[in-house]
Amino acid sequence: MLPFVFTPAYAEIHYRFRYFFSLLKKSEPEIIADVPYRVERPQPLPVLLLIKDADAYPIHLQKAEVFVNGQKVESRSFDTLINRHFYEAVLEVPTEKLQAGKTEIAVKIWYGINGKAKVCFNDNYRTGSKAPFICYVSDEALPAEDGFFYGDLHSHSSFTEDQIEFGAGLESMRRMAGAVGLNFFAVTDHSYDLDDMPDNYLVNDPQLRKWSAFKRQVAQLNARPSGPVIIPGEELSVGNRKNQNAHLLVLNNPDFIEGRGDSGEKWFRFKPDHQIDDIPALISEQAMLIPAHSAEKVPLVQKLFINRGEWSEADLQHPFFTAVQSINGGNAKETEAGIRQWVRFLLKGRKRTLIAGNDAHGSFARNRHISIPFVYLRESLRHRFGVWKTSVFIRDFDRRPETILQAVRQGQVMVTNGPFVNLQARGNGDWIPMGGQIDKIKEIRLQVRSTREFGAVQNIRILGGDLRQRKETVLWQKTFDANQTFERQEKISLLVSEAIGYIRCHVISATDTERFQGLTNAIYLKRNV
Repeated sequence: MLPFVFTPAYAEIHYRFRYFFSLLKKSEPEIIADVPYRVERPQPLPVLLLIKDADAYPIHLQKAEVFVNGQKVESRSFDTLINRHFYEAVLEVPTEKLQAGKTEIAVKIWYGINGKAKVCFNDNYRTGSKAPFICYVSDEALPAEDGFFYGDLHSHSSFTEDQIEFGAGLESMRRMAGAVGLNFFAVTDHSYDLDDMPDNYLVNDPQLRKWSAFKRQVAQLNARPSGPVIIPGEELSVGNRKNQNAHLLVLNNPDFIEGRGDSGEKWFRFKPDHQIDDIPALISEQAMLIPAHSAEKVPLVQKLFINRGEWSEADLQHPFFTAVQSINGGNAKETEAGIRQWVRFLLKGRKRTLIAGNDAHGSFARNRHISIPFVYLRESLRHRFGVWKTSVFIRDFDRRPETILQAVRQGQVMVTNGPFVNLQARGNGDWIPMGGQIDKIKEIRLQVRSTREFGAVQNIRILGGDLRQRKETVLWQKTFDANQTFERQEKISLLVSEAIGYIRCHVISATDTERFQGLTNAIYLKRNV
């Protein structure tokens, strides 16, 4: 990938064009600390220390200290030479004595290089803010009901590594996922990174040793009897209808699919390796295809220089797409655009399961990425691992990736960055879950939960999709006084018109400073499917 393509990631600072000057490059490895954006007590707080490119720039790592709200709470002496390409350590801070709520975390790192003693706070990036991380220490688990399991369906590991970005190691990601409260997460490293030589991201490897190592590590971690399940995958660059490179999540496929079209590894070579129509023949029955960040607009510079394109509604109509990742860990405006895209499909009578991910490359508490090539890094709270979650209902959670994906296919899914909501409907028979079909709706059952972390429930709306007028109407809603309602169960008698093709539920919760939302997937009226 070329260095003028900006993504949310740990930033690679050593690559530059020949003869170009870089204010970001320094004769040191990248040194990065990170923490999860939340941790559930009594778990300890994992503090990640990551060092990359020390094979080119060896350092003597001396010690690291962790400060909570300005007070030192943990210290580890290393006194070791770090001279390998990728090094990670996790410091665990006991949470028993930490106050619940938003907590400031800072990490001070002592190291030596070329005989000089140095120290950095949180990272050694030039132009980095060095500001403390914010982690929410929670006494409550993520709000849910029995049988629902939380995950992040779009993330990147250290197997994504190229000219501008890299992620964290799989074991560190698994540790962070557990702290956040996730039961599973999908690792979808870029197809144009997974086919590289293990020691050179500019050269492709016909033996696919990185891909083999990725699958092997995932299998080893999933063999452990507890902890979050990893769904292996790749983010495939594939040709859309305009022959531009769009990104497609290929989950749980045993074989690698080539996709180097927008890698930037070769100048003027930006043609997709495959078209969308080619992909179903290349995947197994246990795999699933989901258009990645399907509502996002592609910057002009990416369109011009690496032929990257967007997902059009025509692209997304393919029958083998049963789900779309319309929510991608962005800001409120981007999230609303994703929801609108999904609703447009529903209003056209097309069943699509809405899923959420964050596209995090590391980025557990803060997103650091290249803003101006060779000049400046930017930081934000977007695209943090585990913030937007996909919750699936699984009656018997057997820890197999295919079981999780089957629930996604069936639409028994809600997405949230805060409150939990479950929707069921009944006509003359049994209760029908999200993703199901029903002849006639007589009664609706809602389960809504929030916690102090995500604030009291402010509003619950049941929306119906009028397929004749192509618009949604509010069929039922309830608004609550602030700071009072954290759990609600409703049974609602509801008759809908013949024009209604589906129903869904949207819940808003809020604290004094933040607003959160949870969305169910749709229940469909058979007469209009």
